[in-house]
Amino acid sequence: RYRTMSPVAGADPASKTEPNTVVPGGASPAKVVSARAKATAFSIGLFVSFGLAEAAMRLPGIPRPLDLENYVGSCYERDASDPILRYDTRFDVYLPRVHVTTRCAFNGYVWRHRSDQLGFRNPRDVSRADVAVLGDSMVYGHGVEESDTAAALLRRRYAGGVANLGVVGASPVHSLLFVRNVVNRLNARVVVVFFYRNDILDIRRARTEVEVRRFVETGDAREARTLREPLSDDSYGPGSARLVRLASRSAAFRALRFGYLVQSSRSTNSLSRRPRMRRNDPLIRAYLERSIIEMHGTLASSGRSLVVATMPTSLPPQSNGAHATARIVEDEVHRVAVERGIPYFDPSERFRLASGRPDPRAFLRRDFHLSREGHRRLSDALDEFLVSNHVAVGRTTRDTP
Repeated sequence: RYRTMSPVAGADPASKTEPNTVVPGGASPAKVVSARAKATAFSIGLFVSFGLAEAAMRLPGIPRPLDLENYVGSCYERDASDPILRYDTRFDVYLPRVHVTTRCAFNGYVWRHRSDQLGFRNPRDVSRADVAVLGDSMVYGHGVEESDTAAALLRRRYAGGVANLGVVGASPVHSLLFVRNVVNRLNARVVVVFFYRNDILDIRRARTEVEVRRFVETGDAREARTLREPLSDDSYGPGSARLVRLASRSAAFRALRFGYLVQSSRSTNSLSRRPRMRRNDPLIRAYLERSIIEMHGTLASSGRSLVVATMPTSLPPQSNGAHATARIVEDEVHRVAVERGIPYFDPSERFRLASGRPDPRAFLRRDFHLSREGHRRLSDALDEFLVSNHVAVGRTTRDTP
């Protein structure tokens, strides 16, 4: 059924209908064209705005908040376009993803990441290595290229190979897990495990008090399990996570998501989980001791050697909370090593000035990680230690490319 619009100027008075005849409840052709034009203009404006935002996020030299810059360029976040870490439900920790090649940026430092068949940062797939170096982002080589890491420099001196098993955000929980499930696959003869001052907080983030206490008392823990299958199960997670990672290839989308996470009071750092247990230094000390004992027993039973080490810190010698925490880790690791007859490596003297303060040349200026110079010093000190303690295997007489 049709209806006639009211007469308009210029219309034929004898005509019963007007040019703009419409179906009841519909819109006139003029209004349809107007709506389409508005939608087209809005789409073009949105596309241009998003393109300008993308260019602004990618052009160098444009000042941006550091937190935003780190979130957009970081490869550590699990919602990044190609994250280097994945969450493993079997062990309730973040583990490295296999065969990932991507660009990483943090605090203004940019480097390339490439992982092997086990997920670790090595230049090629590693099937065997005489020396394996375990630790967190300090061993991994945050902020520097792979060829400048201590493991890479040490690899030039050992014909049998040196495997970098450092993982960003790792803790003694990861070290025990890798000793039980990775070292044996590489047939490593010497295993160097580095401990760092933030291990206390990392353990509290990774485990509850009940889990820590059970491991201390019985040795039972998820990280103490030995799997038959390889540890490198590269699961991507639910489909929604795949879509977010695909969209995260856009820097503008990452900036919008960063704003959403901040507004919703969510952490923008996947690794910065809230502590799952209250601070309990005696219990953490007991966990450190038990983990070293378990690693030593596992390696000794297969004829391998363990070296425990403490990573040098950029903290000045002062009596603040962070320094006190660092001393807890260092003192406990040293005590257990002496009591159990385990070789103990402490390269801190190489990283201090004559005044006793940390040498700034050995650390990155914008965070506490090792610089290229710091990795060189660590490699030299570790090589000398392995030789002097007669645990060096397959060492060449000079550096080889």
